Amino acid sequence: MRSLVRIAAASLLFISVAKAREEAVDWVIVGAGPAGIAVVGVLLDNGVPAQRIAWLDAEFNVGRLGKYYQNVPGNAKTKLYMDFILSCAAFEGCWCPCFDALADYDQEEECPLELIIKPLKVVTKHLCKQVHAVQDKMISLYFDHDVWKVGTLGHDKIMAKHVVLATGSRPKELPYGAEKIIPLDLALDPPTLHSLVNKEDTVGIVGSAHSAALALKFTYEAAVKKIYHFYKRPFQFPVNMGEWSLNGGTGLRGVAARWVKNVLLAGKAPAIEQVKSTQENLQTFIPECSKMIYAIGYERDTLPAINDEQPITEYDAANGFIAPRLFGVGLAFPEMYTNP
Repeated sequence: MRSLVRIAAASLLFISVAKAREEAVDWVIVGAGPAGIAVVGVLLDNGVPAQRIAWLDAEFNVGRLGKYYQNVPGNAKTKLYMDFILSCAAFEGCWCPCFDALADYDQEEECPLELIIKPLKVVTKHLCKQVHAVQDKMISLYFDHDVWKVGTLGHDKIMAKHVVLATGSRPKELPYGAEKIIPLDLALDPPTLHSLVNKEDTVGIVGSAHSAALALKFTYEAAVKKIYHFYKRPFQFPVNMGEWSLNGGTGLRGVAARWVKNVLLAGKAPAIEQVKSTQENLQTFIPECSKMIYAIGYERDTLPAINDEQPITEYDAANGFIAPRLFGVGLAFPEMYTNP
């Protein structure tokens, strides 16, 4: 949120002198996951007229979060999700029972992601009625005569003074065992995962962050024959340091933390064998696996090169700046945070 407010405050001073075939909107926001929702809310709160904002997304379904992760236990306290919902005045006016469910949950406990996804879907519909919502996919990005032109799959071009890319990220994978990979998005949904494995499977799971712990838990509960857990570092847990938290960004919390401590590290999961994730071990053990799950982080979704020439690889992690009046935000363009 901090970088969004800085972006909005600075860029509202810009006065366009561009002349184009059609009048450009002030802002186009690409992506309707949590980051895109936040951008639209911040812009409206900062006085940008709703009719001067175009919002582009193929589904308007809270991004990857809404599409795949409804059955995933959260790793943040409920009050942080509640703070997000209450952070923008633009979100007001659409309260419904799903907001009450989030508010009534223990604010100091980690809640299921479904409890935040449902309110965000309501907020999305509320915002779509105010701004110019375009249900389509971005396929090109041009900067010409001081105006950004966002091309879509439906062959429309949205012209804007400013563009914010809130386009999200996808799970990373390694080339080992490519023909037997279960995508992480599916592995984190227990009913789907249980339909993809059976009691004769030997499953390899790579990673040691929150998603890896959940994949281990869900796969173990599917009663497969054996699980190889490939890890580069042991599981970490947050340590409260007063004003900040050691391992705050990487440590396990909630359901994942409790299962790792009480089952895996307590030696109560004999079907799981932990293996140091080296190239040699991967090459040795992966042939024994009938299924593979990679939980090794996320990488930015594919973006078009600017003017078909300049790939988007660099950005300022302090404010999201990519190019003149082009910004990135969210999981695809994370804000830099340095703890003490």
